[in-house]
Amino acid sequence: MEKRLIDKRDTDYVRDNLIFNYILGNEQELLIESYVKNNALTLRFDPSHFYFFMTGTHKKFTKNFTPDSFNDGVASVLHIYRVIDGLLRENGYDGNTFQVKEDNSKQVGVLFSPGASPALSLEAMVQRLYEGYMAHTRVNRHDVLPYISTSFVGPYSGYEQLHQAFLDARELNDLIFFGVRDCVITRALRERTARPCDVTAIQGNVRRLFHLVCEGTCAQALRQADYIIDGLIAPSYSMTNFSALYTSFEDLLLMLETVYPDIVHVQHRLRSGFYTLSDYSGYVHAALRTVFDQLAGVPRYSPTLLMALSYINRNFTRELSLTQLSEYVYANPSTLSSEFNAGVGMSLSEYVTGLRVRHAQKLLDTTDFSVPEIAEKAGFASAKYFREQFKRQTGLSPQGYREKRRTP
Repeated sequence: MEKRLIDKRDTDYVRDNLIFNYILGNEQELLIESYVKNNALTLRFDPSHFYFFMTGTHKKFTKNFTPDSFNDGVASVLHIYRVIDGLLRENGYDGNTFQVKEDNSKQVGVLFSPGASPALSLEAMVQRLYEGYMAHTRVNRHDVLPYISTSFVGPYSGYEQLHQAFLDARELNDLIFFGVRDCVITRALRERTARPCDVTAIQGNVRRLFHLVCEGTCAQALRQADYIIDGLIAPSYSMTNFSALYTSFEDLLLMLETVYPDIVHVQHRLRSGFYTLSDYSGYVHAALRTVFDQLAGVPRYSPTLLMALSYINRNFTRELSLTQLSEYVYANPSTLSSEFNAGVGMSLSEYVTGLRVRHAQKLLDTTDFSVPEIAEKAGFASAKYFREQFKRQTGLSPQGYREKRRTP
């Protein structure tokens, strides 16, 4: 079978797009200007006064191309280029159109400048570009529409501002994550519609969610999660706020999995795997329902005890004290001691010793460390104390336990 080569038109397309992506991504303005001039690159926009328009699928799609499918894809993109370039010229503007390659997105970028007497205002021109893209693009499918984001920034002046224009447009494109779509996103739109909310408010409301997971119902926890996501994060348009929620909620899930290791198991997702806030909301709902289902019929610890037990389970091989633990959970030492005894059914020292003995059992089963080495690794102050506590809880000496486990 004869090997099909990619057309020269399409290799030129790749070359030209790479050049423009290099220019946008390089913040060393002198190098950019030299690169443009040394490569005789034709800039149809005025570098001393320009704007940046970006539209298309703002999502990490991956697709394997054959020469045929690549050629077809390039043909559709070049058609979009012709449509956009034609709209610019018809209305007294000119510029360069190219594909933005950022996180494998499928977005078209336009660097453009107005002529001496443009027929349309900037706002009207940008709206026409958006409408032209939507009317002629082949990605106008139901599964892709939620990820089409359009941003417009400017004016800018100088080669050193090319990189900044790209950063500003990409930041506005993040609003698609919060459900802002079917419009051209500008700084003015964001400033007019965003509702400020700081990270402190997010963290405070996550603490409320944490208490409901410990002492409330699933319905109450879901309502609290909806308030955080829909009432605080969505209208703030802040990825910082989203990151704060993501980190805090993952900490809560990990705390539950640590304290209830044989009961609670949640399917986690990476932060980078969420493309919309509604997608993340679905994840939070599913995780909360899973937790409440798995803990059905199981006595739940109070928020204070859950925090304390989580800390102990992660640090039991280190030196622990009631004072240290009470500082971590913001509780009075005597109150914490009483609550621990009542809620766990044993004292703090008894609980920690149990964890250390179980850890020592695993080391005796799976390693050839000596008894003194295992005593140290399990957190015991001395090998003698380790032997005493191990025999008290298992009825065997550490060496006797190892020999019994390894006897065929």
